[in-house]
Amino acid sequence: MVATQEREGARTSTSPPPQDAEALFKEARQRERRRRMAWIGVIAVAALVISLIVALVGASPSSPRAMPTASTGGPSPKVISGGMPSEIVAWSNAGTIEVLSAHNGHVIRTLAPYNGEGRGISSLAVSISGILYFDETTRGKHGLPVAVINRVPVSGGAVRLFAKGCDPAVSPDGRFLAYVTGLAACTPGYAAPEAITVTNLVTGQRRSWPSSPWATLDSLSWSSDSRYLSLHRETGQPPEYVNSYLILDRTARPGSLRVAHLIPLPSSTGPYSLPGDIAWVGFLGSSKGGLEGVGQVTSGAGVPVKLVALNGSSGRVLGNLASLPNGIFNGGGGGPIVGTVPTDPTGKFLLLVGRDGGGAATNTLYRWSIGDDQPTLVAKGVVGGVWVPNGA
Repeated sequence: MVATQEREGARTSTSPPPQDAEALFKEARQRERRRRMAWIGVIAVAALVISLIVALVGASPSSPRAMPTASTGGPSPKVISGGMPSEIVAWSNAGTIEVLSAHNGHVIRTLAPYNGEGRGISSLAVSISGILYFDETTRGKHGLPVAVINRVPVSGGAVRLFAKGCDPAVSPDGRFLAYVTGLAACTPGYAAPEAITVTNLVTGQRRSWPSSPWATLDSLSWSSDSRYLSLHRETGQPPEYVNSYLILDRTARPGSLRVAHLIPLPSSTGPYSLPGDIAWVGFLGSSKGGLEGVGQVTSGAGVPVKLVALNGSSGRVLGNLASLPNGIFNGGGGGPIVGTVPTDPTGKFLLLVGRDGGGAATNTLYRWSIGDDQPTLVAKGVVGGVWVPNGA
């Protein structure tokens, strides 16, 4: 009995009272809660650190970025400096496409033979990735003429077919190539509707804006922000041609050229422009991304004598640019200059061809930069040319 009482007393003395046990359980729960919160905090901090590391690695200039490339070869990002380009791609009256020094006109290399384009002068376009696009007329099925666009590296190499069409124009950022397409595009005598087609050189996606039958399209030129495309449209039938000039937003819904903006210039009618007529030649480029362009002023009989700066939205003349005493070569027709007054991607430098005689053999290539009093002679016997962007 005594032993039993002692054992019961021992259990009673070592067991905590009910209120103390409840306090212990409460404290234990609090400790467990603190441990969980501590682990949650550790996990959150670790996740934050990992996300920061991933962000820093992704923003690193040396980290590779996946970019889809079309079969035609996509451009690589390059920085274009503001100085005058050192090279020009030109087509000569000898029937070749050549790379010339922009400083002295010396031939650096010959790229390809030049067969000409059915409607007149061929167009040249050089991308910042160093690819030259040019058009020419070849013989297709049954010996019928077909206009095609070829591509060749400016550094030299094999000439490869890019697409059917004519008048290629590559955007300043090197990502888009615009050209004229259609069932019989760029071929005289056909009434099939022509269209403006823009190909994304990175993804290969194409968008087209068809025009109306009996309308011919040419003189494609890009704005400095690579968004807007200007062009010349000739409608009607001989001898009553009507010339108009349009600006197309490449982000506009494809389907019809009616979405293009009409540059408000007086429309010239007939095979030749009248004295004092102003025609839009192409974009000049602007650091503010404005729609400034180059216009030609004619002296009659379709001979351009002076270049002016134009506002593409209002058609207003902003000032004089350059002039040549014997006029500016425009391909021999009475329309706007085709491919002979291209600007470099910065919009600061122009190329133009002077009419120094009675034929293309005596035409002379000049360069002109904003601020110059007179154009500078580059080479003789050249029908036209385009700048090779710095870094290409």
